[in-house]
Amino acid sequence: MRACLLIFGLAWLAAASVVTAQTPSPLAQAPGVGIRFTGFTNTGPASVATVMGMPSTNRTIFGQRVTPGSGPLSVTIPRGPAAVFAYTNSSSLPTVCTVQTIEYQTTAGWAAVRLTSPPGSLLVPPHGTATQALPVSDTSVAWRIKVFCVEQATGVRRAVERTEGYVNELATGQKTERFSGRKYLTTSAQPVKQ
Repeated sequence: MRACLLIFGLAWLAAASVVTAQTPSPLAQAPGVGIRFTGFTNTGPASVATVMGMPSTNRTIFGQRVTPGSGPLSVTIPRGPAAVFAYTNSSSLPTVCTVQTIEYQTTAGWAAVRLTSPPGSLLVPPHGTATQALPVSDTSVAWRIKVFCVEQATGVRRAVERTEGYVNELATGQKTERFSGRKYLTTSAQPVKQ
């Protein structure tokens, strides 16, 4: 039995070293999400929305599960000038992108702006595109964003995630999607001056 395990272990290590030898260097970026600044838009005046949380019922394997609603909640929706960024996914996997910083260009370089409200995550479909408008204070300067991207896992890890999601859906009645594949940080490209 130990001999079989030893032989299996050596075969696995040999296969892993072959895969490692074929893996490109970290400097050679694999296909993924590219982002570019496309221009500005005006989303109108800021507004306040009052949202009333309503109770909801989910059907689970344990029967119906009632989630109580919260009371009224006021949410300020920021509007006004916004920088528009176009995301292009060149990979075959859906990717979740989350803005980490937004920066504007100064004579001394790039300066970060504090995000007053997180812009949320954006799902970029495989071989697809998406756009995102982020509020800015000035439309006379160049803007860029730094974005953290996570691809959907593949292989065994994806199978495990799908099983966990299915079990979670049976238990809670809520469908969830998990992304734990390749992770990387990317910065938007500036438009080409004409």
